[in-house]
Amino acid sequence: MNQTAQRMRTLVSWFDAWTPYQRVSFMDLMVTKVVPRHVCSLYNALESMTLQDKRLDTFECQLRMFSKWFAEWSDTQRNIFVDELEKVDYETVQYFYQKVARTAQSS
Repeated sequence: MNQTAQRMRTLVSWFDAWTPYQRVSFMDLMVTKVVPRHVCSLYNALESMTLQDKRLDTFECQLRMFSKWFAEWSDTQRNIFVDELEKVDYETVQYFYQKVARTAQSS
């Protein structure tokens, strides 16, 4: 299994273990990755946070790793990843699609 596939499996595993609130927060972050002009306060907060600011919790560290990995993936790999998330939580991924569509309409 290649590195990207391993990372996707890791992220899907984390997603499966997250609370519904964390999953929605993750989807909000993902929207900022696929629609760059869309500004998300969660994303901005994470990007500006340093270890000196406070001790990061596991979820925040996972979001940072996702951001790094996702930036390296092709569109095809990103689509495969979203398809895998959809197998875990169809409704939350639909929230992501709706938010992307609304963001695209407002640009």
